[in-house]
Amino acid sequence: MLTLIFSHLYPFVMLVTLSGHIPQMRLLLKATQPVKDISLKTWCLWVCSNGIAVGYGYTCLHDRLFCASATMSFILVSTMAVLVFHNKHVRFRKGDRLSWAREIVSRSRLDVPRGDVPAVAAAVQNTQSAG
Repeated sequence: MLTLIFSHLYPFVMLVTLSGHIPQMRLLLKATQPVKDISLKTWCLWVCSNGIAVGYGYTCLHDRLFCASATMSFILVSTMAVLVFHNKHVRFRKGDRLSWAREIVSRSRLDVPRGDVPAVAAAVQNTQSAG
């Protein structure tokens, strides 16, 4: 009896998941300034956990409904992560479109001049040997 109830309720998980993502997507798409209340790290963690769930569903469970639900959730969470990244680092960035990439590189432990490939290789090798 309980199995029958849950087998009929499970398809609604996809609708609930979709209804939770739509307002967040709207907020990011209609934003007129960077949205600071949405964490990119959290969405990236959810992308990883949903990716594992999809892999588990396809390789271990072989349950089509679970796989469909997990895949839809993975796609929605990935879309949200891309939208959050775009909103925080590209869309409202003043200056050129790649300034976010230079900022991330400048924060890294490697202090490498632009276009200096041998210096990059040496810096990576020094970092690996030090760690």
